[in-house]
Amino acid sequence: MSSFQKRRTTPLLPGGKQSLHTGQQLVSTGNPALDHVLGGGLPIGSIVLIEEDKIGRYAKYLTKLFLAEGTVHKNALFLTNFDNEPHDTIKKLPPMVPEKSSSSSSATPKPTPNTENDEMRIAWRYNNLDKVDSEQGAGSQKDGNNLYTFDLSQSVDNGALDSLDITLFGLKEAQVSASVSTENSIFYNPSYTSLIQKLQEKLSQSTFGTSSQMAPSSKKNLLRICIESFGSPIWYNDHFSEDICLFLTILRATVRMSLSVCCITMPTHLFKYIDQSLVHRVRNLVDYAIELESFAGSDKETNPCFKEYNGLFFIRKMTALNALTAHTPETYDLAFKLRRKRFVIEKLHLPPELQESEQREQDDEPLLSALSCASTKKHLLEF
Repeated sequence: MSSFQKRRTTPLLPGGKQSLHTGQQLVSTGNPALDHVLGGGLPIGSIVLIEEDKIGRYAKYLTKLFLAEGTVHKNALFLTNFDNEPHDTIKKLPPMVPEKSSSSSSATPKPTPNTENDEMRIAWRYNNLDKVDSEQGAGSQKDGNNLYTFDLSQSVDNGALDSLDITLFGLKEAQVSASVSTENSIFYNPSYTSLIQKLQEKLSQSTFGTSSQMAPSSKKNLLRICIESFGSPIWYNDHFSEDICLFLTILRATVRMSLSVCCITMPTHLFKYIDQSLVHRVRNLVDYAIELESFAGSDKETNPCFKEYNGLFFIRKMTALNALTAHTPETYDLAFKLRRKRFVIEKLHLPPELQESEQREQDDEPLLSALSCASTKKHLLEF
C-alpha cells in the first residue's frame, strides 16, 4: 500500500495568500514593508502588537493601513478605541491607488548613471559590489494581476464603506454594555468584560468560525480586529496588570479558534511606571511584537546621522506559528520614515565619516609620537 497522500489545500479567504515556506495562509498588514519583515504577512489566528512611540503618532498609520487592506478585499472590520472615537479613524482610512504594472515601467530605458560622479570616496573596491536594497519589500501590493498601494495623504470616500461589515466599539458602547450586565465578571474593570463579550459575539457568526463550525452553504470571510491605544491611562485601575494579562490570554485563545487576525497598539513606554515586568509579560501573550521609537524630542532628532529617518523599528518577538521555526529577517537594524504617501521601513544605514575631525587628529598625535620615538631608540643589545 502506497504511503503517498495528496496534500489538501484549503480555499483562500478574501485577501489571503499561501506562504511558500510554511504552506499556511497569510494575510497582508496593508504595508508591504511590514509584510516582508514578518515573513510574508500575518498567519490566520495571530496577534501582532505594535508598541507605540512616545508621541503616539506613527502607530496610527500602521493601523490605518491594516484596516484599509480589509476594505480592499471586503473583509469584516472590528475597531476599538477608548481614547478617541472609532468613527474618526474609519473616516480617515487611506484609499487604494492603482499602480502601473512593472512590465510597462521596465520597457522604458533607464538613464545610464554617470560613473565619474557615482564613484565612492571611501574605497574604490566598493564600486564592484552589488547595490544594497535598503527598502524592505516592494512598494505596492498585488491583487490578482493588478498592483495597488495606499495614499496616506488622502481619505477614503465614505460611500465606499457603506457596503462593508464594520463594527465600532468605543468608550460609550463599553459603558452601556457594562451597565447592563456586570455579574459574574472575571475582570476588575468592566470595560474588559464588555469588549471581550462584544468580540466573542462577533466571532460567533458562522462566517468567521473554524472549518468544523462552518455550514456547507456559508461563505468564509476574514475578520480584522484592531484595538488602538490598548492599555492607555483610561484603562488604569488598581488591578491593571492582572486584567490586561488575563484579557490577552482570552483574546489569544479566541482568535486562534476563528478566521481572524488581530492588531493591537499599546503605549508600553508607560507600563514601566506600573510594573517593570509588565512589558515582557505582554509580549509573551502575543505572536508578533514590534516597537517604534520616534526621534521627536530626543537628541537623535538633530543628529545628522539620522536625518533621513523618523525613528527606529525594533522587532521584539517572532513566533513560529504552525511552523517548526520562526521567520528570521534579513537584518534587525531597521528604521522607518513617513513620506507624504507611504510608510517606509528600511535598513538602517549610517553615513560614513568622510572628513577627519580635529579630535581624531589629536587622538592620533600620541600614537605618532610614540612610533617616532620607538624608531630612534636603540635596543640594549645594539652597539
